[in-house]
Amino acid sequence: MRAHRTTPRPRRQPRRPAAVLTALLLAVLLTACASGGSAGGGTAEAAQVTLTIGSPCKACLKRLLIASGEDRGAPYRINWADFDSTPTLVEALKAGKVDVAQGGETGVLFAIGNGADIRLLGAVAQHRSGGTVVLVKKDSPVTDLAGLRGKKVAVPFYTAQHYQFARSLEAAGLKWSDVNAVNLTTTDGLAAFNSGDVAAFVIWDPNAAVAQLHNDARIIHELGQDLQTYSALYASARATSDPAKRAALEDLARRSVRAFAWVNSHRGQWADELSRLAQIPADSAKLAADRSEAQLQPADAGIQAGWQDEIEYFRGQNQIKQSYRIADRIEPGFDAVITDELARVAATAGASPGPATPSGSHS
Repeated sequence: MRAHRTTPRPRRQPRRPAAVLTALLLAVLLTACASGGSAGGGTAEAAQVTLTIGSPCKACLKRLLIASGEDRGAPYRINWADFDSTPTLVEALKAGKVDVAQGGETGVLFAIGNGADIRLLGAVAQHRSGGTVVLVKKDSPVTDLAGLRGKKVAVPFYTAQHYQFARSLEAAGLKWSDVNAVNLTTTDGLAAFNSGDVAAFVIWDPNAAVAQLHNDARIIHELGQDLQTYSALYASARATSDPAKRAALEDLARRSVRAFAWVNSHRGQWADELSRLAQIPADSAKLAADRSEAQLQPADAGIQAGWQDEIEYFRGQNQIKQSYRIADRIEPGFDAVITDELARVAATAGASPGPATPSGSHS
């Protein structure tokens, strides 16, 4: 994990009673939320709140906020914490090292099922392929999932792609045991793929785009065509139950809505920024940007049903220790915040407000 602050440490200020400090801070933060989250963070009180934002992928919330400029002017301080995938991130969140993150839902669902107190604030819908794929080498004789029977496949376990791959195998008439799935991180999986130690690699953009254009890979299957999943914006219960941090989280949700909207309407700039920030080739960043379009939206009943299906699937595989109702883990109030900001963004763009349902999504 790598973490750093985005704003300098403020000068020491005289202490104030805790109740007064919290009241002043909430007033500042809630004013920022009411105005669309654009208020500056000049007060010492606001500077006392720090949100540590976890990022489990190259194109997750950290780079979305930075590229769109939504990381600037927040009435609280931001720390970034980078991870290879969601499972390692949620361990840090459970330990109190991370407050909030956006990324694949599977690792979060596993963590909750194994006792973690995590709250889901919203869902991220992918409206294009998103580059969630199964790759083989260009000279491989394998042309479809059936060709993977008995072969070694690199899969980052407990990620959304793990779940999608399992369900795609079922759709192709295969069981999970019909392939030799190896649990590898994105970095180790690419190394194994390049060396020929695995026949296939289950991966997502922009890593998939890099492998296609620079590691002699080709797509044999797009996982989203069988099952559309929804990633999540989520936070620790410790953060949502703290009044000052909760107000900051509401402001962050608004900034996240705007960041996704900016990416969707500035694809060329996003590709340039993704290349620079993630340090990947420009052509790979462009390919990833061109086939991705996402939106933060409320975790409505349909999305919750999809997440519940996923919980029960892994429960049936004896991989999640206990079943639970995902509805009990949706943090109240954030659906209204996200819906309001979606309407503001749509009004600014001259479009009709409200989230769209992606093709193949849970209903």
